[in-house]
Amino acid sequence: MVSLTCPLKAYQVVIASGEILNVNYTSYPDLYWALRGGGNNFGIVTRFDMETYPQGDLWAGSRTYDLKNHSQALINAFVNFGNNPDDLAATWVAFVHYQGDFLVSTSLVYHQPIVDPPIFDEFKAIPSLADSTKVRSLSDVTVEINATAPKHMREMYWTHTFKLDAKLANFMVETFLEEIEPVKDTLGYLPAPVLQVMTKTALSHMTKNGGNPLPVTVEEGPYMNLIFATMWMNEEDDEAIIGTTARVMEKVVAKAKEWGVYNEYIYMNYASQYQDVLRSYGEENYGRLVKVAAKYDPERVFQELQPGYFKFGGPPTKDVPGL
Repeated sequence: MVSLTCPLKAYQVVIASGEILNVNYTSYPDLYWALRGGGNNFGIVTRFDMETYPQGDLWAGSRTYDLKNHSQALINAFVNFGNNPDDLAATWVAFVHYQGDFLVSTSLVYHQPIVDPPIFDEFKAIPSLADSTKVRSLSDVTVEINATAPKHMREMYWTHTFKLDAKLANFMVETFLEEIEPVKDTLGYLPAPVLQVMTKTALSHMTKNGGNPLPVTVEEGPYMNLIFATMWMNEEDDEAIIGTTARVMEKVVAKAKEWGVYNEYIYMNYASQYQDVLRSYGEENYGRLVKVAAKYDPERVFQELQPGYFKFGGPPTKDVPGL
């Protein structure tokens, strides 16, 4: 579930001068716009004011499938979900190599305690290997998802955005299976390309209160966000594993451009250290972000003294090992 529509009404921000600003759409509209996707380049956010709603029990869980037999059907189900969404439903589809098995894991969530909601009928019609869906609390779902992540592993993410397209998703799976073959038995290797959908409804919420810097629109939606999540055990395998991830993403991006379904947007939360997130917002939005940063941080404190994450001027690490 791509958390791009979080309804933040206001921020309390400490800017470089030490001044504390209460930022919302009317008080500081330029800074409010920049904070909705611009990262830690403008100040330190010390409070969020959010719109909330009560969430009781919901129907949720995961279903696991054999990848080689059901990948095509699951991609079709995912694309049909994105084109005909239910605002109470969310899903992701992960293609996984785990301990010699090729699997597809789906997260199915419906924000009411309704068993087997019809929006997921297409997923449920596909024979599964395991199914944990049930009526439960949100905290219970969180615990289950957290349990799937091994501890003490090396880990990285890499992401790109595309128009919602079954043909490209199938190409991604084929490329993934081909590229990981030489490294699939690396100690602790757990590669998982994950597809999440950005529906037109979600995109419409992002336009409220002046929008944000992200180059995604309702008119061009829906989109699919591809996150290649990877874990492995040993540092000496970094070059091989990172290179494999980069080649998969490079080939998928090239094919998406060829087929006219590529979007330059890079989702900051899932980006690798080799990706230029802020430039992906387009020249106009990038230039606007630079001006906002110069206005509220003229001495470039957050560019030069605040470490980490994504700054103006390019990715933190430019040379990709293994390429």
